[in-house]
Amino acid sequence: MQKFLIVDDESVNCRLLKEFLAERACCDIAYSGKDALKLYTTAWETGNDYDLMLLDISMPEMDGLEVLDRIRRSEESRGIKLGTGLPNYSYCS
Repeated sequence: MQKFLIVDDESVNCRLLKEFLAERACCDIAYSGKDALKLYTTAWETGNDYDLMLLDISMPEMDGLEVLDRIRRSEESRGIKLGTGLPNYSYCS
């Protein structure tokens, strides 16, 4: 089964996406960009990477674009070339 990370500050959106995707993937939820980065880092460090990350563009403190930028910089610092790290991403607003 695939592993997805849903990142949205609206809990209703997270629950609906998780229910919708339940048959296809095990979904973790982060309600903030900061929590998303923690979950991403833990998954990477344990070798249990995400197959897909759904990012809300409009979140307080750290939006989805900043989360993605930090992930890409983190991958680059570890020698992971663009396009070979987190394989897929999508934005939701």
